This record gives sequence, structure tokens and C-alpha cells, in this order.
Amino acid sequence: SADCDEGCGCYLVEELYPGYYIPHNECICNECSSDEDCSVPDNQICVPAGVWGYQLNHCIFAPCKVHSDCVEGSSGICIPYYDRCATVTTFSQKTCKYESDPCQTDDDCDTGDLCLPPQVWDSTDGYSCQPLYCPGK
Repeated sequence: SADCDEGCGCYLVEELYPGYYIPHNECICNECSSDEDCSVPDNQICVPAGVWGYQLNHCIFAPCKVHSDCVEGSSGICIPYYDRCATVTTFSQKTCKYESDPCQTDDDCDTGDLCLPPQVWDSTDGYSCQPLYCPGK
């Protein structure tokens, strides 16, 4: 930790994806103390240290915080999404899911595709059938 910036610590980071395992030490700092500290993109929330496997406070993509934030379709619910490629810190975002989404479960998709939330760079809201690309696969 002495090699890290003041207020930061040295932590073991275990990247476990299909096809590779890369344990390494990394300087990690608190990214936030409140949602207002998470500004890029604007739709992020501050996850406190210890929650969902994060060692220190961490900003995650979250276009919704509660069900009432989901207004782009009928019966919108705000749900957590767990990264299907990762095996350590799997919680990656909170997103809206609607009755009108093209899919509700993976069974609604063609072979090889999964029912996934929009990506950070997408302008769409809600789940759709997409291929899953995992690093190392």
C-alpha cells in the first residue's frame, strides 16, 4: 500500500474469466462517497465498500435506482445485472427491464444469444437478445 497514492490501498484483484485467470495486486482508491461523485456517465451510483464484492467505494452504471425510475415502457422494474463472464465481482450494473422488452429470459432468444441489458454505450433502454462476448473466450 505504500506504493499507492495517499488514501488508497494495495489489493489482490483476481480476474477470473473463461480462458484465463490473472491474479495481481492493484492500487485501489475510493471512487466516490456519494452518487454525486460518479459523474461519467451521469447515470452511475456509488456502491459502498463491502457491497457486492467491491473492496472500496465504487461507481457503477445505473440508469435506475428504484422501479419508479423505469418509465420507458410498461411495468418497468429496476434490477441488478450480474456479469456472466466474471466469477469474482459479478455485480456490474442496475438496469430497467420492461414487459415490452424483446426478451425476458434467455429462452426467448435464438441459440447462442442471451437476454442482456443495454450496454453503457447503447442509447436503448431495456433487455434484448445479444451475443455474449467474454474476454479470453
